[in-house]
Amino acid sequence: MRYAGAALLAAVVLAAAGCSGAGRGEAKGAQALSVTVGVAKRGSVRDYATLDGQIQPLQEATLSSNIQGRVVGVSVNEGARVRRGDLLAKIDDAVLRAQLAQAQAQLAQARAKYHSSLLQNPLQQQQSNAAVVNAQQSLLQARNALVSAKAGDDVAQSTFKSDQQLFAQGYLSQNQLDQARSAAVAAEQQLNSAQASLRQAQENLASARKGTLQIDVQRASTEGDKANVASMEAQVALVRTQIAQTEIRAPFDGYVTARKVDPGTLAMPGTALVTVSQLARVWIQIPVPNSDLAFVHAGTPVTFTPAADPTHSYQAQIDTLNRSPSQGTLSYSARIAFENPGARLRGGELVRVRLLAAASNDAVVVPRAAVFRTEAGDHVFIVRRQVEDKNAGNGKVLKAHLVPVRVGVENDEAAAVSSPEVTPGTQIIVTRPDALQDGSVVAIASPGGG
Repeated sequence: MRYAGAALLAAVVLAAAGCSGAGRGEAKGAQALSVTVGVAKRGSVRDYATLDGQIQPLQEATLSSNIQGRVVGVSVNEGARVRRGDLLAKIDDAVLRAQLAQAQAQLAQARAKYHSSLLQNPLQQQQSNAAVVNAQQSLLQARNALVSAKAGDDVAQSTFKSDQQLFAQGYLSQNQLDQARSAAVAAEQQLNSAQASLRQAQENLASARKGTLQIDVQRASTEGDKANVASMEAQVALVRTQIAQTEIRAPFDGYVTARKVDPGTLAMPGTALVTVSQLARVWIQIPVPNSDLAFVHAGTPVTFTPAADPTHSYQAQIDTLNRSPSQGTLSYSARIAFENPGARLRGGELVRVRLLAAASNDAVVVPRAAVFRTEAGDHVFIVRRQVEDKNAGNGKVLKAHLVPVRVGVENDEAAAVSSPEVTPGTQIIVTRPDALQDGSVVAIASPGGG
């Protein structure tokens, strides 16, 4: 619409320029063309971009079962408001509770065995230590007895040899020699017995010391009993966790946005049961084309309006802007985090997002409809008063003059322009007939508003 009729107007302008003096001469008697005008003013122009966005829950969870079982109850419907921890659905846990009872019985048995092992350890250690002490004492006694027996044997053998010599010399009787022999034999037997007792005492001490090794074996067995208790405790905890998983609870405050099962449904691991969406705070997802990236960044203030409720608008700002385009597109994803008390904004709702694209301050501003483009560039028509013929007594008339301008920031209503001939207060033709040319006599139909 901005450039509608531009080619026709350019042709008219060029034709007017070629007519030179003849055209100006004909203007004296030409009928004035009716136009509306505005006034150039000093001010500011804001250009806004409008993007489409969609409201998404800040958090959304589709809850499912980790175990297989039949759904025995669903306590919520779609649209229900829930709090974190509220029960939403229940899966039959009868089999799991039987497994829990069995695991608890096995745990009690394992704990009893472990406790018995703990009680036996100090008793066995005490008995083993006492056996070692007794064996050491017996060994000491055997050694002392051996020393005594050896000394007695030495005396008896020496006496017997001496008596043999005395008997040979006729100083001892046969009876005395026999007594000496008997004493030597008895002493030797006593020595042999003492040596055997010593060996037995040494073997007993070695055996008693081996008994202390059994303490380590018992301790290892106790550690095994302890590990078994830990294993059974873990099994009980596992079954309890599985029972807890039969209760599907809300992970956060929000609203039920989907109920996918009814009582009697056989739920398998991964079966979707209920969807909960957090809407107290929402994301507004905005695809940003590459052409608009220059004025979209984190912190950019925006105004958005729900498509379903255009009478309400909200102020916010861009929170994040993705650094890479969305897959398969040339647009970048911007997001707004927005507080949504009462869940007035609904998940999936479409919104129109308006944000400042460009601004020009302290500029010469003209009505946007006054600017048009020709092959030579942007132009406006301004109105000037000039005297036609003083000698003929003609008064001042209004004429349209074509002025080239440079257009800065613009929107649907106004444009910032720069030209030496357009200053604050200059009358600008806004609505013009197709026959309007440079130098055409004009009549202002109604005053413009700037």
